[in-house]
Amino acid sequence: MKQIMVRNAHSDFYAMMIAKAMESAGGSVFSITYNGQHTGYGASLPHSEFIVWAKVKDDEHIGLIDQAIEKALDRRPL
Repeated sequence: MKQIMVRNAHSDFYAMMIAKAMESAGGSVFSITYNGQHTGYGASLPHSEFIVWAKVKDDEHIGLIDQAIEKALDRRPL
């Protein structure tokens, strides 16, 4: 049964990297939404947050997609 998974990103660049990793691991990204500016307790500056939404085959594939995301983010440029 299809599942929906969501992952947060702190910038549009990271949102696109996460979406690309999700797609490469077999997920189907259907939306990237902007969650506005947030100020948390103790935050010195407001920060933006993006949410990446994807359909996945089943729960087992969520772990595989998370591994692909970690691998993609480890290769990010400095």
